[in-house]
Amino acid sequence: MAKFECVFPSGYSFNDILQYFHTHLTKNHGECTGSSDYSSERARVAVRVYERYSLMGDNYLSLTLTLVNDGGDTFASAISAAGRGGGLGISIHWGEDKFLEIFSDGANMFQGMRVLEKG
Repeated sequence: MAKFECVFPSGYSFNDILQYFHTHLTKNHGECTGSSDYSSERARVAVRVYERYSLMGDNYLSLTLTLVNDGGDTFASAISAAGRGGGLGISIHWGEDKFLEIFSDGANMFQGMRVLEKG
């Protein structure tokens, strides 16, 4: 499992951030396989799950993206994980970091983005 968490300044809209990452991840061979949204008067949350096949690891990788906004900055958490593969029934982590790198490279395009955790 690999994780990247960051904060985008309030100058960027929640919808624009969500749409940017959806486009960025799907254009890099990720398929959105699940989503969930919640909003109230004070907060908004979006969760997206992307999957892609790793030929090198002979397994599927998933990346879960969570965005949270409470009227100010937007928090983002991206967690990638590898599934079982190779017909061996063992978890092969090949590609987790690469899938997460696609997200972090996209996050670095936002001026003023602050990294909270990477690893």
